[in-house]
Amino acid sequence: MAAAPAGAIDGRAAQRRQLQFEVSHYIELLLIELGTMARAADLRHLVYFLELTRQEASDQTERCRPNP
Repeated sequence: MAAAPAGAIDGRAAQRRQLQFEVSHYIELLLIELGTMARAADLRHLVYFLELTRQEASDQTERCRPNP
């Protein structure tokens, strides 16, 4: 089996990174909305866990941010 050209591998890695960025950013936005709803309902423990998870999604988004 022949090895894939370096450009093809780089392209797939860039596509995967872009997908990871888009998904983690979308999840972050959803968690912001869920946190707002939980705060309005005074669901303190849920707010805590949603904020913790939102921060992780934000960190992941930053790690996967495509290079300019």
